[in-house]
Amino acid sequence: NTRHVNSRPQGRLACSSPTTMTRALCSALACAAVAVVFVLSCSSPTNAATRSPQLRGVHPNDESKYSGGSGASFTCADSSQSIPFDHINDDFCDCLDGSDEPGTSACEGQFYCLNEAFEGEYILSSRVNDGVCDCCDGSDEYDGRVSCEDTCIEAGREAREAAERERLLRVEGHKKKVAYIQQAKAQEQESRKRLEEIEAKMASLQQSVEEFLGKKNQAEQPEAEAKEQFDKQWEATLEARRLEATQSLFQSLDADSDGQLSVTDLQQHLQLDDDQDGSVSAEEAEDVLDIDGDGALNETENAITFDVFREHVYEEVLQRFNEDSGAYSVDDTKPDYDDVIQELIDAAEKARQAHRQAEEEKRKAEDEARDIKGKLELNFGPDREFAALHGQCFELETTECVAGSLLLFALYLSVNCVVKSYTAASDPPWEKNPTNTRKELTVKPNPQIQVQGLCF
Repeated sequence: NTRHVNSRPQGRLACSSPTTMTRALCSALACAAVAVVFVLSCSSPTNAATRSPQLRGVHPNDESKYSGGSGASFTCADSSQSIPFDHINDDFCDCLDGSDEPGTSACEGQFYCLNEAFEGEYILSSRVNDGVCDCCDGSDEYDGRVSCEDTCIEAGREAREAAERERLLRVEGHKKKVAYIQQAKAQEQESRKRLEEIEAKMASLQQSVEEFLGKKNQAEQPEAEAKEQFDKQWEATLEARRLEATQSLFQSLDADSDGQLSVTDLQQHLQLDDDQDGSVSAEEAEDVLDIDGDGALNETENAITFDVFREHVYEEVLQRFNEDSGAYSVDDTKPDYDDVIQELIDAAEKARQAHRQAEEEKRKAEDEARDIKGKLELNFGPDREFAALHGQCFELETTECVAGSLLLFALYLSVNCVVKSYTAASDPPWEKNPTNTRKELTVKPNPQIQVQGLCF
């Protein structure tokens, strides 16, 4: 305490009067000043330099356990025994748990570094007085063999700067979070308002669909009747043409015009000369008339009537009349509908288009309502703070293997993401890429999430 008295600055007390009373007054004031300094000295916080050997290595919260009055004893932490207080930190293990030697290396325990101006910490007792400065305040090397520089102030400054950076980052992050929450609330309100609008007009959309469906059915009925009548007329016309063509071919083959086709009749037509020898042999003619393919002509086959010819022989003979087949072919090109029928078709198509458009508007409204409900049901956090990131795309280039974590984050948020990463010294287990080439990972939004470039 004398050090504190002597260190006080000079000239604070102007005691220069030579009178006895003045000197007495000055002496009294000086004594009072010493007392004040003494009290301040005694109330100053404990530090590593001024701590008693008995409290060395003790956490401040445990100092009361290691301070005792006259006749008191120290109880080991495991309550196995009690020892005199002067046995604490005497470089000898009295307690089985080593709790009596917090400030020496005698036991396998822990030494607490005060590290004022920084952060206190525990070190192994075996590091006390080992010639290495483990505590930033040097309190672990008190035997004088080494002189430790107190680096706690510098360490504390760096820690405080780091903490300040962290604090500022958190403050900025909090501002961003608040902004995201406000944005999410606004989006939610807008989405719910839009959902109410859609649900309010769904009834009218359904009514519109039903109304246009009735008009479509009403327009399609005369259209169908007119087309059916036209098609029947066309089929009759086509059938008459086929009959006429068949009759014409039959008559041309019937050389003796007896109304029946025989081997002699067919031998008159070189179109049936299969071997191209310049004449139609009886065998070649019989081959055409042999309907059942048994190699012999029965009574019906020897005299083919028109009805038999039309049903069994016409198509084959028509194919053999290569160059002349065009004369006996039937033009089956269906003509266009007349103006009256076309007007009915156009009116029905217009009604169908109106009905399809009404159904499409209803479908779009249903899809939009479904999407809004799905997004409102997604878990974007307690205050929906991540809703603002929904549908956005982020890009990160890094040398670390973080693509997997970013993928999971992207899937959780259901956002569009492109993660570009470069392989490090060892590639991630899900993809070997020894050439150190760039990998791209694409995540598309819900409900159909597709992952390209990286598989799990």
